[in-house]
Amino acid sequence: MTAHEPTAPHVPLTGVCVIAAEGIDRRACRMLLPDTPGAVGWSQLLVAKDATTGSIFGAAKSMPVRAELGNVDLRIAIHVPKPYRRRGVATALLDHLATRARNDSVRAVVGLLEPQERDAALPFFASRGFRCVDRMTTFESKVEVMADWLFERLAWLLERGEIPESAQIVPLREAPIGPVAELHARSIAGTVPQLEAFFTELARGPDGGDSVVLIVDDVVCGYHQYEFRGNLGTTHALAVTEHLRGGGAGSGWAGLLLLADRVEECTRRGVERSRYSCLSTVRPTLRLAKIFQAEVVGIGEYLRLDLA
Repeated sequence: MTAHEPTAPHVPLTGVCVIAAEGIDRRACRMLLPDTPGAVGWSQLLVAKDATTGSIFGAAKSMPVRAELGNVDLRIAIHVPKPYRRRGVATALLDHLATRARNDSVRAVVGLLEPQERDAALPFFASRGFRCVDRMTTFESKVEVMADWLFERLAWLLERGEIPESAQIVPLREAPIGPVAELHARSIAGTVPQLEAFFTELARGPDGGDSVVLIVDDVVCGYHQYEFRGNLGTTHALAVTEHLRGGGAGSGWAGLLLLADRVEECTRRGVERSRYSCLSTVRPTLRLAKIFQAEVVGIGEYLRLDLA
Protein backbone atom coordinates (compact mmCIF):
# COMPACT_ATOMS: atom_id res chain seq x y z
CA MET A 1 0.00 0.00 0.00
CA THR A 2 2.30 2.74 -1.25
CA ALA A 3 1.41 6.30 -2.15
CA HIS A 4 3.43 9.49 -1.96
CA GLU A 5 1.70 12.81 -2.45
CA PRO A 6 2.65 15.44 0.14
CA THR A 7 0.88 18.73 0.64
CA ALA A 8 3.09 20.51 -1.94
CA PRO A 9 2.67 18.33 -5.06
CA HIS A 10 4.49 18.61 -8.34
CA VAL A 11 2.56 19.80 -11.39
CA PRO A 12 -0.54 17.53 -11.56
CA LEU A 13 -0.92 15.26 -14.56
CA THR A 14 -3.82 16.08 -16.86
CA GLY A 15 -6.12 13.63 -18.57
CA VAL A 16 -5.75 10.91 -15.91
CA CYS A 17 -8.52 8.31 -16.01
CA VAL A 18 -9.02 5.42 -13.60
CA ILE A 19 -10.42 2.25 -15.14
CA ALA A 20 -10.73 -1.43 -14.38
CA ALA A 21 -7.58 -3.32 -15.37
CA GLU A 22 -8.30 -5.68 -18.24
CA GLY A 23 -6.03 -7.64 -20.57
CA ILE A 24 -2.49 -6.31 -20.66
CA ASP A 25 -3.43 -3.63 -18.10
CA ARG A 26 -4.26 -6.41 -15.65
CA ARG A 27 -0.79 -7.83 -16.03
CA ALA A 28 0.72 -4.35 -15.54
CA CYS A 29 -1.34 -3.92 -12.37
CA ARG A 30 -0.03 -7.20 -10.97
CA MET A 31 3.53 -6.17 -11.81
CA LEU A 32 3.13 -2.88 -9.94
CA LEU A 33 1.28 -4.55 -7.06
CA PRO A 34 2.49 -8.17 -6.82
CA ASP A 35 0.32 -10.51 -4.80
CA THR A 36 1.72 -11.44 -1.42
CA PRO A 37 1.02 -14.86 0.14
CA GLY A 38 -0.59 -13.33 3.20
CA ALA A 39 -3.22 -11.33 1.27
CA VAL A 40 -5.20 -13.25 -1.33
CA GLY A 41 -8.56 -12.67 -2.96
CA TRP A 42 -8.09 -9.23 -4.52
CA SER A 43 -11.31 -8.77 -6.50
CA GLN A 44 -10.86 -5.34 -8.09
CA LEU A 45 -7.79 -4.28 -10.08
CA LEU A 46 -7.49 -0.69 -11.33
CA VAL A 47 -5.03 1.35 -13.37
CA ALA A 48 -4.62 5.11 -13.69
CA LYS A 49 -3.88 5.91 -17.34
CA ASP A 50 -3.30 8.79 -19.70
CA ALA A 51 -6.65 9.07 -21.47
CA THR A 52 -4.90 9.97 -24.74
CA THR A 53 -1.75 7.85 -24.92
CA GLY A 54 -2.76 4.95 -22.68
CA SER A 55 0.39 5.29 -20.55
CA ILE A 56 -0.05 3.78 -17.10
CA PHE A 57 0.68 6.10 -14.18
CA GLY A 58 -0.22 3.82 -11.28
CA ALA A 59 -2.33 0.92 -10.05
CA ALA A 60 -4.62 -0.06 -7.21
CA LYS A 61 -6.46 -3.14 -6.00
CA SER A 62 -9.09 -3.92 -3.39
CA MET A 63 -10.94 -6.73 -1.69
CA PRO A 64 -13.59 -7.09 1.01
CA VAL A 65 -12.25 -8.03 4.45
CA ARG A 66 -14.08 -9.27 7.51
CA ALA A 67 -14.08 -6.73 10.31
CA GLU A 68 -15.25 -6.99 13.90
CA LEU A 69 -18.96 -7.58 14.58
CA GLY A 70 -19.40 -9.08 11.13
CA ASN A 71 -18.95 -5.82 9.20
CA VAL A 72 -17.20 -5.76 5.84
CA ASP A 73 -14.48 -3.22 5.07
CA LEU A 74 -12.68 -2.62 1.79
CA ARG A 75 -8.96 -3.31 1.95
CA ILE A 76 -6.92 -1.41 -0.64
CA ALA A 77 -3.38 -1.23 -1.97
CA ILE A 78 -2.03 1.56 -4.19
CA HIS A 79 1.29 1.93 -6.00
CA VAL A 80 2.52 4.81 -8.14
CA PRO A 81 5.97 4.60 -9.79
CA LYS A 82 8.41 7.35 -8.80
CA PRO A 83 8.19 9.44 -12.03
CA TYR A 84 4.45 9.97 -11.44
CA ARG A 85 4.37 10.53 -7.69
CA ARG A 86 3.18 13.81 -6.15
CA ARG A 87 1.14 14.53 -9.27
CA GLY A 88 -2.39 13.49 -8.26
CA VAL A 89 -2.28 9.87 -9.40
CA ALA A 90 -2.61 8.28 -5.96
CA THR A 91 -5.39 10.74 -5.13
CA ALA A 92 -7.31 9.78 -8.27
CA LEU A 93 -7.00 6.07 -7.48
CA LEU A 94 -8.03 6.54 -3.86
CA ASP A 95 -11.02 8.71 -4.79
CA HIS A 96 -12.19 6.04 -7.24
CA LEU A 97 -11.89 3.30 -4.62
CA ALA A 98 -13.67 5.35 -1.95
CA THR A 99 -16.53 6.24 -4.30
CA ARG A 100 -16.97 2.60 -5.25
CA ALA A 101 -16.95 1.61 -1.59
CA ARG A 102 -19.62 4.17 -0.71
CA ASN A 103 -21.79 2.99 -3.59
CA ASP A 104 -21.50 -0.55 -2.25
CA SER A 105 -22.45 0.63 1.27
CA VAL A 106 -19.04 -0.32 2.66
CA ARG A 107 -18.40 1.33 6.03
CA ALA A 108 -14.65 1.88 5.79
CA VAL A 109 -11.56 1.64 3.60
CA VAL A 110 -8.56 0.01 5.25
CA GLY A 111 -4.97 -0.69 4.32
CA LEU A 112 -1.76 -2.07 5.73
CA LEU A 113 1.45 -0.05 5.60
CA GLU A 114 4.52 -2.24 5.82
CA PRO A 115 7.34 -0.91 8.03
CA GLN A 116 9.45 0.15 5.03
CA GLU A 117 6.53 2.19 3.63
CA ARG A 118 5.52 4.03 6.77
CA ASP A 119 7.61 7.20 6.71
CA ALA A 120 7.06 7.91 3.01
CA ALA A 121 3.38 7.00 2.67
CA LEU A 122 1.80 7.78 6.03
CA PRO A 123 1.64 11.60 5.50
CA PHE A 124 -0.39 11.12 2.31
CA PHE A 125 -2.92 8.78 3.88
CA ALA A 126 -3.18 10.93 7.00
CA SER A 127 -3.94 13.96 4.81
CA ARG A 128 -6.82 12.00 3.24
CA GLY A 129 -8.40 11.17 6.61
CA PHE A 130 -6.93 7.74 7.35
CA ARG A 131 -6.25 6.93 11.00
CA CYS A 132 -3.86 4.38 12.45
CA VAL A 133 -6.29 2.10 14.25
CA ASP A 134 -4.14 -0.98 14.85
CA ARG A 135 -0.79 -2.57 14.21
CA MET A 136 0.08 -5.77 12.39
CA THR A 137 2.85 -7.44 14.37
CA THR A 138 4.99 -10.16 12.82
CA PHE A 139 6.51 -12.71 15.18
CA GLU A 140 9.05 -15.47 14.88
CA SER A 141 9.35 -18.39 17.30
CA LYS A 142 11.69 -21.32 17.60
CA VAL A 143 10.00 -24.46 16.27
CA GLU A 144 11.40 -26.44 19.20
CA VAL A 145 9.61 -24.20 21.72
CA MET A 146 6.35 -24.37 19.75
CA ALA A 147 6.54 -28.14 19.45
CA ASP A 148 7.05 -28.73 23.16
CA TRP A 149 3.86 -26.88 24.11
CA LEU A 150 1.68 -27.88 21.14
CA PHE A 151 2.36 -31.60 21.32
CA GLU A 152 1.78 -31.67 25.09
CA ARG A 153 -1.47 -29.73 24.66
CA LEU A 154 -2.72 -31.99 21.87
CA ALA A 155 -1.94 -35.11 23.90
CA TRP A 156 -4.09 -33.68 26.70
CA LEU A 157 -6.94 -32.92 24.27
CA LEU A 158 -6.77 -36.41 22.79
CA GLU A 159 -6.84 -37.97 26.25
CA ARG A 160 -9.98 -35.99 27.04
CA GLY A 161 -11.60 -37.10 23.78
CA GLU A 162 -12.06 -33.55 22.51
CA ILE A 163 -10.63 -34.25 19.04
CA PRO A 164 -13.03 -36.30 16.90
CA GLU A 165 -11.71 -39.60 15.58
CA SER A 166 -12.88 -38.57 12.09
CA ALA A 167 -10.66 -35.47 12.06
CA GLN A 168 -7.94 -35.67 9.45
CA ILE A 169 -5.49 -33.23 7.93
CA VAL A 170 -4.76 -33.52 4.21
CA PRO A 171 -2.58 -31.51 1.81
CA LEU A 172 -4.34 -28.72 -0.04
CA ARG A 173 -3.84 -30.57 -3.32
CA GLU A 174 -6.01 -33.42 -1.99
CA ALA A 175 -8.79 -31.23 -0.58
CA PRO A 176 -11.94 -29.76 -2.18
CA ILE A 177 -10.97 -26.21 -3.17
CA GLY A 178 -14.45 -24.65 -3.17
CA PRO A 179 -15.12 -25.05 0.57
CA VAL A 180 -11.61 -23.79 1.39
CA ALA A 181 -12.23 -20.65 -0.67
CA GLU A 182 -15.62 -20.15 0.99
CA LEU A 183 -14.07 -20.49 4.46
CA HIS A 184 -11.36 -17.92 3.65
CA ALA A 185 -13.89 -15.45 2.21
CA ARG A 186 -16.21 -15.88 5.17
CA SER A 187 -13.51 -15.69 7.84
CA ILE A 188 -10.75 -13.47 6.49
CA ALA A 189 -11.11 -11.66 3.18
CA GLY A 190 -11.71 -11.87 -0.55
CA THR A 191 -14.38 -13.17 -2.88
CA VAL A 192 -14.94 -16.84 -3.62
CA PRO A 193 -14.23 -16.84 -7.41
CA GLN A 194 -10.84 -15.16 -6.99
CA LEU A 195 -9.97 -17.34 -4.02
CA GLU A 196 -10.93 -20.53 -5.86
CA ALA A 197 -8.58 -19.55 -8.69
CA PHE A 198 -5.77 -18.77 -6.24
CA PHE A 199 -6.09 -21.97 -4.21
CA THR A 200 -6.44 -24.09 -7.36
CA GLU A 201 -3.17 -22.68 -8.70
CA LEU A 202 -1.48 -23.09 -5.31
CA ALA A 203 -2.65 -26.69 -5.00
CA ARG A 204 -1.32 -27.58 -8.45
CA GLY A 205 2.05 -25.92 -7.86
CA PRO A 206 5.20 -27.38 -6.32
CA ASP A 207 4.18 -26.07 -2.89
CA GLY A 208 0.70 -27.61 -3.00
CA GLY A 209 1.57 -29.86 -0.10
CA ASP A 210 2.84 -27.11 2.19
CA SER A 211 -0.68 -25.88 3.00
CA VAL A 212 -3.11 -28.26 4.68
CA VAL A 213 -6.85 -28.66 5.24
CA LEU A 214 -8.76 -30.02 8.23
CA ILE A 215 -11.62 -32.34 7.31
CA VAL A 216 -14.10 -33.72 9.83
CA ASP A 217 -16.76 -36.20 8.69
CA ASP A 218 -15.97 -35.30 5.05
CA VAL A 219 -16.55 -31.58 5.70
CA VAL A 220 -13.87 -28.89 5.40
CA CYS A 221 -13.57 -27.39 8.89
CA GLY A 222 -10.30 -25.47 8.64
CA TYR A 223 -7.16 -24.83 6.66
CA HIS A 224 -3.63 -23.59 7.20
CA GLN A 225 -1.90 -21.74 4.36
CA TYR A 226 1.78 -22.33 5.03
CA GLU A 227 5.06 -21.82 3.21
CA PHE A 228 8.52 -23.31 3.66
CA ARG A 229 11.52 -21.26 2.56
CA GLY A 230 14.95 -22.39 3.70
CA ASN A 231 15.15 -22.41 7.48
CA LEU A 232 11.86 -20.54 7.92
CA GLY A 233 8.24 -21.65 7.89
CA THR A 234 5.52 -19.01 7.56
CA THR A 235 1.83 -19.01 8.39
CA HIS A 236 0.03 -16.87 5.82
CA ALA A 237 -3.52 -17.73 6.90
CA LEU A 238 -5.21 -20.05 9.35
CA ALA A 239 -8.98 -20.32 9.63
CA VAL A 240 -11.50 -22.74 11.13
CA THR A 241 -15.26 -22.86 10.93
CA GLU A 242 -17.19 -20.74 13.39
CA HIS A 243 -18.27 -23.51 15.76
CA LEU A 244 -14.69 -24.74 16.20
CA ARG A 245 -13.09 -21.43 17.08
CA GLY A 246 -11.64 -20.93 20.54
CA GLY A 247 -13.91 -19.73 23.32
CA GLY A 248 -16.86 -22.08 23.24
CA ALA A 249 -17.54 -25.54 24.60
CA GLY A 250 -15.67 -28.18 22.63
CA SER A 251 -13.86 -25.57 20.53
CA GLY A 252 -10.28 -24.43 20.10
CA TRP A 253 -8.69 -27.76 19.23
CA ALA A 254 -8.98 -27.31 15.47
CA GLY A 255 -6.62 -24.37 15.19
CA LEU A 256 -4.09 -26.03 17.48
CA LEU A 257 -4.25 -29.24 15.43
CA LEU A 258 -3.58 -27.35 12.19
CA LEU A 259 -0.73 -25.42 13.77
CA ALA A 260 0.82 -28.51 15.33
CA ASP A 261 0.68 -30.37 12.03
CA ARG A 262 2.88 -27.75 10.32
CA VAL A 263 5.21 -27.51 13.33
CA GLU A 264 5.65 -31.28 13.13
CA GLU A 265 6.49 -30.89 9.43
CA CYS A 266 9.00 -28.15 10.31
CA THR A 267 10.65 -30.57 12.72
CA ARG A 268 10.76 -33.29 10.07
CA ARG A 269 12.40 -30.91 7.56
CA GLY A 270 14.82 -29.44 10.06
CA VAL A 271 13.21 -25.97 9.85
CA GLU A 272 14.11 -24.09 13.02
CA ARG A 273 11.90 -20.97 13.01
CA SER A 274 8.25 -20.23 12.29
CA ARG A 275 6.78 -16.83 11.41
CA TYR A 276 3.22 -15.55 11.90
CA SER A 277 1.42 -12.20 12.10
CA CYS A 278 -1.69 -10.75 13.72
CA LEU A 279 -3.46 -7.55 14.68
CA SER A 280 -3.57 -6.51 18.33
CA THR A 281 -7.24 -7.57 18.51
CA VAL A 282 -6.42 -11.23 17.78
CA ARG A 283 -5.87 -12.24 21.37
CA PRO A 284 -5.50 -16.02 20.86
CA THR A 285 -2.51 -15.50 18.56
CA LEU A 286 -0.97 -12.93 20.91
CA ARG A 287 -1.38 -15.39 23.77
CA LEU A 288 0.35 -18.11 21.77
CA ALA A 289 3.15 -15.71 20.81
CA LYS A 290 3.82 -15.20 24.50
CA ILE A 291 3.74 -18.94 25.19
CA PHE A 292 6.06 -19.54 22.23
CA GLN A 293 8.54 -16.89 23.47
CA ALA A 294 8.22 -15.08 20.16
CA GLU A 295 10.48 -12.32 18.87
CA VAL A 296 8.93 -9.31 17.12
CA VAL A 297 10.46 -9.01 13.63
CA GLY A 298 8.20 -6.35 12.13
CA ILE A 299 5.32 -3.97 12.85
CA GLY A 300 3.05 -2.52 10.17
CA GLU A 301 0.43 0.20 10.51
CA TYR A 302 -3.21 -0.74 9.91
CA LEU A 303 -5.02 2.34 8.57
CA ARG A 304 -8.75 3.06 8.38
CA LEU A 305 -10.84 5.67 6.58
CA ASP A 306 -14.44 5.81 7.83
CA LEU A 307 -16.90 6.49 5.02
CA ALA A 308 -19.95 7.42 7.12
